[in-house]
Amino acid sequence: ASARCAQFGVGAARFTHHETSLVHASNPDKGALGDAAQLHALRYVSLHDNKYVRWFHGHADLVRALALSPTDDRLLSAAGGADRTVRLWDLGHARCLGRARLPDAAQAPQCAFSPDGIIFAVAYADAAQRAQVVKLFDSRRAEAGPFATFALDARALGFGALDALAQTAPVAAARLRHPLALGHAQLCDLAFAPDGNSLLAPLDVGAALVVDAFSGAVSAALPGGAGASGSHEAHVAFGACFTPDSKKALLGTEDGGLVAWALDSGRPVGRVLGHVGPTLQVACSPKHEVIASGCSNVVLWIGPGDGDPAAAPAMSGA
Repeated sequence: ASARCAQFGVGAARFTHHETSLVHASNPDKGALGDAAQLHALRYVSLHDNKYVRWFHGHADLVRALALSPTDDRLLSAAGGADRTVRLWDLGHARCLGRARLPDAAQAPQCAFSPDGIIFAVAYADAAQRAQVVKLFDSRRAEAGPFATFALDARALGFGALDALAQTAPVAAARLRHPLALGHAQLCDLAFAPDGNSLLAPLDVGAALVVDAFSGAVSAALPGGAGASGSHEAHVAFGACFTPDSKKALLGTEDGGLVAWALDSGRPVGRVLGHVGPTLQVACSPKHEVIASGCSNVVLWIGPGDGDPAAAPAMSGA
């Protein structure tokens, strides 16, 4: 199925709990006419009859991230630029349930729900703090502000994680050792582990941080994107996700690959190649041993029995 979205473009997108419906952010061309609320509205699309069901107005700049609650029809949206807000929506009524404003220095925000749908996390780059900042909110009282805030700076990253990263990705480790690196890197995504204990924060400087969701401690820095291939190319986005058992992380690479990392040892346990460009999206099925990855094409991988990528794609398509 497909939907015509040419007028306002398509940015971040998420399926709802209904397989024929999705929500997408707008991505208007520069110079597009219209007020900001209209240009940057979220749009609920029915793929069954190729129609917009409803619109969600409120953001005044580009929405960079969407996250759907795993337990109900609530949606998070995070906008950067001049907007710098995170909004919680009720998909059934196009109603904003709450709003959290981010600091003026916040750039490239990402958001994620915990597996139980009660907590949500917001992360963003803060050049003034020279850090990636993570804030945790209670979704039932979003406007009360965060109940926990972690600053992932050079001190939080620590020498242990960087030394381990340097063994497999010296270029990425060298970038992260620079005191300004974390404040200027952009998050590619943000995700809770299925067990709710960790957060995965892939950065476009070639590494993904595994963060304790309770203490904010960085337990590992894993190479991804340009870091995984040893490239000196700066600021390459890549996809990343946890496996359903929360024991591994799957990271895309700049050369079109996908690497599985064991979180207990910090070692790679599987690698496949199948894309013509950088692997920008990665997702695991929560029910079946299937992994989807994408660049300009999509590949589905069948795990050999423990959730790792297999050596051949099950199916591919444009």
